Amino acid sequence: MPRHDSTPVGQLRLIEDGLADVLAFGTLFVSNPDLVERLPAGGPFTAADPGLASFSP
Repeated sequence: MPRHDSTPVGQLRLIEDGLADVLAFGTLFVSNPDLVERLPAGGPFTAADPGLASFSP
């Protein structure tokens, strides 16, 4: 499998290139409720703050 960068935009390319059908953006989605709009625009992305929510390791 070709290597893609691990940024959200790079991961979105996996779908665009037909290499993936589904991606999961768990904590990124929690901190960016409008993630659907931010991905095609390339960001900006707010980092998740584990102190503000309940995250399990």
